[in-house]
Amino acid sequence: MTPTFEGSFGTTGCHDTNLLHPTKCRIGMQDRLCFVQPGSQSQRIVLTTPPVRVQRGGRIVVRWEPMPPLKYEEGLPFDAELARCFNPLVESNVASIGSRLRSWSHPAINPEQVLVNYDEWLTERAGRPRAFATRDRDTIDPLDHRHMPPEK
Repeated sequence: MTPTFEGSFGTTGCHDTNLLHPTKCRIGMQDRLCFVQPGSQSQRIVLTTPPVRVQRGGRIVVRWEPMPPLKYEEGLPFDAELARCFNPLVESNVASIGSRLRSWSHPAINPEQVLVNYDEWLTERAGRPRAFATRDRDTIDPLDHRHMPPEK
């Protein structure tokens, strides 16, 4: 069975009061989203989307061409240098990265550098199917699986 990823964000309404708030959301057509997962091996970028389409209505839903994200262990380490591409106030320690970027909803200051780094990282893993998630929980640090409900 080939896994299917729907390529959407916002369909459940979980982020209606923050990142996808109807009057505060800054995501526009053709923007790209970057999904960063926290974990025991530091924060990691598990997906940078292709250009998105934004549906606005009672709920904002962002869609893109489906593609599998990387597993957490294979994600691009989100170090201070990369974090400063989003927010120049980030310092060189893990706590600063987390506090300066928690629910960050502003456009990256240097998106080109983020995309170059991610695309190079992704290219290195392209020939390794096991680097890619086959289910959503693969994008989460395995140490955090113990806090998740069992799979059905």
